Amino acid sequence: MPLPSCSYHHATAYLTSAHPNETVLSIAGVGLLTASWLLVATLNFTSCASPEAATAYAGLAPNPKESGTSVRGRERIGHGGNKRLRTALYLATLSAARYNPLIKAFYDRLRAAGKPKKVARCAAARKLLHLAWAVVQKRRAFDPLYQQQPQQAA
Repeated sequence: MPLPSCSYHHATAYLTSAHPNETVLSIAGVGLLTASWLLVATLNFTSCASPEAATAYAGLAPNPKESGTSVRGRERIGHGGNKRLRTALYLATLSAARYNPLIKAFYDRLRAAGKPKKVARCAAARKLLHLAWAVVQKRRAFDPLYQQQPQQAA
């Protein structure tokens, strides 16, 4: 279905009519632009077999600094990966850390442990990407109480 025009209302209607987009937009903190970047850059997560693959593609996976047997410094996310996708996720994390209960608890726990703000935000962006991958693969809207529900035997 081609996008009818460039207006915000038409784009919102288009994105909420398609199933994967609707599930991504159900995550608190993920808006229209972030959902668009997520789904376009990863081809609706068809190019990523796992959340770890999506994390590596976005460049949010920590890279160890090693040479042989020596470890030189802490792990960092580096400059690899899709920069625009990583930026969209990082900026979405600013909102998700305030309004998404899972991301807020995770971010607050990292800050309480003494992590710098940017490190905690990158970790929260990685978790946000994992949530987006899961809701698209499961084809369900985001449920913040999902982990608290009793799981049914498969």
